[in-house]
Amino acid sequence: MPSTPQGIRFEVRGLRVERSENEYTTTFFHRATIVALGDSAITAQPYLVAVRSVRVSGGDPDVPSRSPADGLILVVNGVGDFELWGGSRTKRGQYLRGETWEPGKVEVSVVGFAPMFALPNSPVRTP
Repeated sequence: MPSTPQGIRFEVRGLRVERSENEYTTTFFHRATIVALGDSAITAQPYLVAVRSVRVSGGDPDVPSRSPADGLILVVNGVGDFELWGGSRTKRGQYLRGETWEPGKVEVSVVGFAPMFALPNSPVRTP
C-alpha cells in the first residue's frame, strides 16, 4: 500500500498456515501480522485496518470459496495480529473416510485504514 499524506502505510507480514490437530480433525488457520510503518509518533496511534483475503488455490473442495473475504484488524502501537479460518479436514477413522486436500493458499492485502481515538483503558476481568 502506498504511503498516505499522513506518511503512514501498513504491511502484511509473516503470513503462514498453521494447523491444530485432535483425534478426528486437522484444522487450518492463516495467521499474519499487520505492521504500521512511518513516523513512530503516528504509527503508535490506534487504527482500524481493512484487509481483503483471496483464496488462490487448495482448500476444502466441498466448501466453495467465499473469496474475497474482507475484515477489520485493530492495530495498536503499530502491530495487529489476525487469523483467518482455513478449513477443517477429517482424519481417517472407523466411521470417517478421511480427507486429503491440501490447506488453501491465500493472498491478503491491505485496502484501507481509519485512525481511531485512543481512550483511557479500564479493562474488566472475569471473576
